[in-house]
Amino acid sequence: HTSASRGNISVAVAPLPASAELGDNIIPKTAASANFKIIKATERFKSVIITATVGIAIFYLIVMALRAFGYDNMPFLHEGSTFGIIFSLFVVTIAALNLILDFDMIEKGVEANAPAYMEWYGAFGLLVTLVWLYLEIVRLLSKMTKR
Repeated sequence: HTSASRGNISVAVAPLPASAELGDNIIPKTAASANFKIIKATERFKSVIITATVGIAIFYLIVMALRAFGYDNMPFLHEGSTFGIIFSLFVVTIAALNLILDFDMIEKGVEANAPAYMEWYGAFGLLVTLVWLYLEIVRLLSKMTKR
């Protein structure tokens, strides 16, 4: 970390190359992997990614319920520890792999000549995945700056 101070304000700055690499290249690389069939959305792949996504959602719901009842003692989830960063990397990976599922759904819809209103389902699914991926990248970068 680099720190700079100006008057009474002190700022800690995370190393930019790692942050920029993480945020700028995930989406294009995932899209290229899907387009060139480097990563194929097989039925097994889909079931693994969907299971992991549901597991993450259930875990987050449990954490929110515990926080609602006053239990906020999960440092591995919110702090910049090694385990917290590894967990965030896992979640970012699953979120990025969900893009493959979204691209596959859109591609299959085009191949099947789906009705025009189905475009909205594909676009909405892609938007939700992109927002989730963005939030998880921000959470990961936040943990990395806490180190």
